[in-house]
Amino acid sequence: MLFNLENYWIFVALLAIIYVAITTTIQTRIGGKKNLKTIQEEMKNVQLQLMEASKKKDAAESDAIMKKYWDLTGDLMKAQFQMLGVLLVILFVFTSIFPHFEPGMEDDMKGALFDDGLLAHCDALASDGVFSNCFEIPANATVGAWTADIYLRSPSNETLARNAIALYVEGGLPGDVWLQTSSQTGLLDIVSGKKPYIIHLSTDKENYTRGDVAKIFAIQSERLFATSNSINGIKGALMNSNITLSKDENATIANFSKSDEKTMQIKIAGKNYHLQKNPTFSLFGDASDEVIGSVDVPPSDAKFEANINSGTFYYVDLPFTIPLINIRRIIGSYGVFLFAAFVISILYSIGKAGYMTATKKK
Repeated sequence: MLFNLENYWIFVALLAIIYVAITTTIQTRIGGKKNLKTIQEEMKNVQLQLMEASKKKDAAESDAIMKKYWDLTGDLMKAQFQMLGVLLVILFVFTSIFPHFEPGMEDDMKGALFDDGLLAHCDALASDGVFSNCFEIPANATVGAWTADIYLRSPSNETLARNAIALYVEGGLPGDVWLQTSSQTGLLDIVSGKKPYIIHLSTDKENYTRGDVAKIFAIQSERLFATSNSINGIKGALMNSNITLSKDENATIANFSKSDEKTMQIKIAGKNYHLQKNPTFSLFGDASDEVIGSVDVPPSDAKFEANINSGTFYYVDLPFTIPLINIRRIIGSYGVFLFAAFVISILYSIGKAGYMTATKKK
């Protein structure tokens, strides 16, 4: 590899500097900010004209000026969206570079998960809906938190869902890794009729030693609903999904909502249902968890693939914790690149303002 985990930051920082230079040039010199500033100044003048027309109580003139104001508003939004489109294309080009250079992937362990009942795959029972496989942890493996990313793919290799679980090899903490999850739950996915699948993951134990065999298990579920973490919210969502609860099941749901448990599996009318609490973010204080409900679906012709990073991945530990989002470790090229570009952009703005101030004083 051209870069290793120690010097890769130089490459990321260099790309961030180039990205900020290109986007700043486009915004300031190729009509972006200049055009927006011109439109905003025209809108201010139109507002003054509108005030004068109101004082004169000239309805016809007020209507004409208001039409001009709304036309300028449309021009402003059009210019903003055009600039946003250009910037997103540039960002996509830059982020597409990283997979070709990011270090730490040479020792990744990859493999499929099976539901064939074979001992070699650590699968207990064939066709029971639980997909499994064994991964041997090398004797010279990196100690700490590892990430196992599991993908559910269609026969045409389309990613239907993704989830991740941490493996702790002789140490490591949850904050050391970033567990990514995704499902086809977007508006376009729903309109096109795609089913929003969810992967539920587990391992045979929480902590491993080098030389152990890690067993990973995956269950395929179909997402049913998302609701607030309240007893009435969960019960109402289940009822809307045509699920009738018994008295004991109602009590179980109530206990789950009040407890600190993040996941729960419950069998209702012979089907396995999963409830999973996901934290929601609010600028105005703590927000209650969102609860995702899903039901196990029979094995299909989709396939599970695993990618285990073996504890070697790119990250940057900040000297401070970012407020609100409570993050100190930034994991992966994309996150570090965006953070670096943000910091460089701020430093550039501060430096430019200082230079302008110093020049005016002279």
